[in-house]
Amino acid sequence: SCIIVSVPSHAVDYIAGDEDRELMRLQSRGALVALDRQNAQLWLCGDPRGVEQALNRIRNMLQQWEKEYWEHHCARGACYAVIGTGGSNIRQLQSETGAHIQ
Repeated sequence: SCIIVSVPSHAVDYIAGDEDRELMRLQSRGALVALDRQNAQLWLCGDPRGVEQALNRIRNMLQQWEKEYWEHHCARGACYAVIGTGGSNIRQLQSETGAHIQ
């Protein structure tokens, strides 16, 4: 059996892991796992038990990703106020919170 799992496009690399190691771990659970990076989808095929185990791992990873990452889109022109002159607000937020801001 096969299922398709959509993931947030910004979470694709997180789900894949460094050098796609997490994808390899998912496959070791008895499922064939294919990642469509362009469409942010995972294809899980194989033994239903293996597919279910891989799906549970993906769900857990997505929950962790949602705890660690946050994305915000600003209205045109509004980002300048958030960023600050020369990025001063971003540097201050990073310094005070330890967060990594891109």
